[in-house]
Amino acid sequence: GWRMGVAWYFTSDSGSGGGYTDYLNKGNVGMRYRSLDPELFDSLQRLYDDGRGERSVARLESAGLLPPGTRYCRKNISSLGPDDRRTWLDRILLDLAGCDVVFLDPDNGLARGGWIPGKPHRYASLQEALALLDSGSSLIIYHHEGANPRGRGSPLQQDVKTLMATIRRLRPNIQVPGSLIWKTKSRRAFLIVAHEHHRTRLEAGIHNFLESPWRSDFSFFVG
Repeated sequence: GWRMGVAWYFTSDSGSGGGYTDYLNKGNVGMRYRSLDPELFDSLQRLYDDGRGERSVARLESAGLLPPGTRYCRKNISSLGPDDRRTWLDRILLDLAGCDVVFLDPDNGLARGGWIPGKPHRYASLQEALALLDSGSSLIIYHHEGANPRGRGSPLQQDVKTLMATIRRLRPNIQVPGSLIWKTKSRRAFLIVAHEHHRTRLEAGIHNFLESPWRSDFSFFVG
């Protein structure tokens, strides 16, 4: 199986993003999502019911939602300056060394350039993504519409297209098959960046996902 890693870009267990739990309601919305993946839905429902007021990334990690042996990095980065952020990246590279696929989960997404003044903790930098690629891991990177301060107001697909083109230019030996786009509510993307020896399996996984009941909620953007 895959050796998986997760870099949370952790800031707080009480952030506003943690409040999006209406998909767990008992009405039509909840039942529709449960029909897509009953096991996942029921696990998240138990986490929510058992931990009201105490939802945390640590509890999510211990729930066993990802494959056994998945490695996690959740050091709080909200107050890190540029030098400390580089030290944090060195720790990420050490902790996630040997992972086939690493999921980057910044609050907002992938920044087009380097250091982002103001709220850098909300972004993964391009340099951080490239460093993980250079370590041998393929990446899945969370990115939501309007996230990029250098492309604010751009449609999600245009922003993602620019990011994918930049990665292809800087690392021509790396494959960027495309991005999964979540079409409901505020639009969000999951950029897929693959080493050649991971590409076939990743593309097969994307194909199977888009043939599953989730296909009504996601599209695939090649760019």
